[in-house]
Amino acid sequence: VTVYVSEHSSDEREITSVLSPIFNEDSITGIYKALKKIISDICETNKPKKGSKLCIRVHSYIESHYLDQNLSVNSIADALGLHYVYLSSSFKKYSGLGVSNCINKIRINKSKYLLTDFSKTVEEVALAVGYSTRKTYVRIFRKLEGVTPSKYRELIYKN
Repeated sequence: VTVYVSEHSSDEREITSVLSPIFNEDSITGIYKALKKIISDICETNKPKKGSKLCIRVHSYIESHYLDQNLSVNSIADALGLHYVYLSSSFKKYSGLGVSNCINKIRINKSKYLLTDFSKTVEEVALAVGYSTRKTYVRIFRKLEGVTPSKYRELIYKN
């Protein structure tokens, strides 16, 4: 407990205040109960948020399936055995990002690496990261990056 508290706080008063219930007890039973309460509080404070496991599962699924042109909230919900409305609202609530936006961010980040290969066309890059059309890819790339994939490639070439 002392190691945990000291790793997470540099303030001696805070460390002392967390541990003081132990030192205020006269009996082994009292010390045990105080220690149990401190440990319980530490565990509760560091427990992953309720939705974080869901976010991790969804993000992991997207990372593994971003090439699938049919990847969607519905397909992810089906694969994870969840209702699409629950998946969508919970993911947004805990990650701050919609599932579709997350899919697009992952695809665009993967595509930025592929754009460094000047032998590939923009259309080939779009298809390589799961977009079914060049037009959709360019629109989403511009929305997220502020430039078109061609302009991004041009900037890479200049640098």
